[in-house]
Amino acid sequence: MVSKLKLDMTREQVLFAMGTPLIIDPFPPNRWDYVYMTGKAGDVNRVRGITLEFEENRLVRIEGDVTVSDDGVQLQVQAADQ
Repeated sequence: MVSKLKLDMTREQVLFAMGTPLIIDPFPPNRWDYVYMTGKAGDVNRVRGITLEFEENRLVRIEGDVTVSDDGVQLQVQAADQ
């Protein structure tokens, strides 16, 4: 899903590619956070997180456990305990 992200995508295109974000911050509403976790109840580990920021309905920033290049977005592989 993350590899489909490109800067300048609309919110609708991002929703189609990524699904509904876990958190849409009302202060400011232009930030969406996706958090991916593994485990079972009582033993959940955060694996990675991605923050997307929009300006005028366009994706302008991608941050988190990803790298952004001219070709698109790549996941950074990290150990789950980092």
